[in-house]
Amino acid sequence: MNPNGITYALIIAVENYNQPSDFKKVAYATKDAKDLKDALIAVGVHKDDIKPLIDKDATHSAINAELKGLSKKVTKDDRVIIFFAGHGAYFDETNWIIPVDAYKSNMRDTCIKIDNLLGQLKKAGTKRNLIFIDSCHSGFEPGENVRDIDDSFLPDELIYNYRNEEYCCGFASSKSNQKSISDPSLQNGVWTHFLVKALKGEGGKIYQKGILFSDKLQSYLNKKVAEFVKMNTTTKKDQTPIMFGNLTDKFVIADLNELFDKEENEKMVNDISFTNVTLLHNEEGYIKSLPGFQKGYHKVPTNSYSGADSFVKKIGIDLIKNEIEELSSTIKDQFSYKRKEIEANTEDGSGTIGTPDFTYSMEIRQSEDSPEDYELLRKLEGFSNSEKVLSETFNKIFSNHFSELEFYMSRRIDIEELIDTIEDLDDDCGIKIKYNPSDLSDCRIIIENLNYEILVTESTFSISLGFKTSPERLISAYKETNRAILNNPELKMLSS
Repeated sequence: MNPNGITYALIIAVENYNQPSDFKKVAYATKDAKDLKDALIAVGVHKDDIKPLIDKDATHSAINAELKGLSKKVTKDDRVIIFFAGHGAYFDETNWIIPVDAYKSNMRDTCIKIDNLLGQLKKAGTKRNLIFIDSCHSGFEPGENVRDIDDSFLPDELIYNYRNEEYCCGFASSKSNQKSISDPSLQNGVWTHFLVKALKGEGGKIYQKGILFSDKLQSYLNKKVAEFVKMNTTTKKDQTPIMFGNLTDKFVIADLNELFDKEENEKMVNDISFTNVTLLHNEEGYIKSLPGFQKGYHKVPTNSYSGADSFVKKIGIDLIKNEIEELSSTIKDQFSYKRKEIEANTEDGSGTIGTPDFTYSMEIRQSEDSPEDYELLRKLEGFSNSEKVLSETFNKIFSNHFSELEFYMSRRIDIEELIDTIEDLDDDCGIKIKYNPSDLSDCRIIIENLNYEILVTESTFSISLGFKTSPERLISAYKETNRAILNNPELKMLSS
């Protein structure tokens, strides 16, 4: 979030005060804090650099201690973000935030001046700090939750008092003569809800080349909060967010380019072209275990040749017929296909089931590596309906048929170039490669945190889980693989 230093965040939220007779419950303050924390992490603030003080932890002494600790820790290149959701007040001609252990009878000693809060940042010498204040809250009124307190917090004073400060840009949820609204349908304060949306990249056209600036954020909050509150309160209330600090300058609120890149990658991950996907499993077994093998009459082949392969196809045909008959009947019934929509055939050691949405096939042959064994290859391909593939019915039918997913590339892969690219990477990059120098028709890529290798040929890449599972699980593994590829620019040649 801050390329020139560390961004620290102090998130303070009080939903339930120690003295509820003095300060009523703050609707959704805890969720406000959690949502803001998640949004900050999404735009690059490290979770270890975020300090939440929520409810019982948001005491007068804890808040002051954290502020002092920040002022000692940060450097001039760092940035501090402070968020407060809770009651606020205005007295002694200044604004205060109200900690969880405050007393209304002694607010001067149990509350914290905004002046002190900002002063700690100024002492630290940091620039471009951000403060977000969603105050105040009170009880429930018919139709809405109003954030208010008798000793009104005066956000307008913030604009005047801090109009020329260069070390801070602040945002508050409403003008002095207005209430700050919480909404049950949002489960948030309205203002915080739209602040979080802006930080999560959901603000529409407010970003300039992926950057969220203070002026654009304020315009967005003004429009969205005012519209929502007007439309969703029983008495058509007004709520106008304010910005304070040096209003002649543009402050960078967040750089969302990395977030937008991740979202674009995730979109690519989920936009699977099922027409290029094949699910398969290659089963091996003894030829003498096939249903058509007659002991004492047939002999197990000791060499691989065309005659032996024909023999395997002949004695294995019943195995294929039985499965095709049973499976085609199940598919027809479960998907309500008409007679003209499904076709099942078996011949010459193979069988197929054709439907409008996919094709299932089986083929038996003699193993080339072990003449006394057979290989039975099952395939599912020709997808034209992604909803069918991911449906519960489909995955129940094929719950234990496939262990491998193969994806056909839209362009040829240069295996030698791929090998050279990966071998030139640093040893700690998390990507390794295996290949046979005497046969460069394929290679295997190992990516850190993936529990399987990626087999790459000139036209395909495939993954094998090593055990039979459902199509949905294989598709999930494919998405995980595609995500890993997109997150490693070195593998961009595989991202087509």
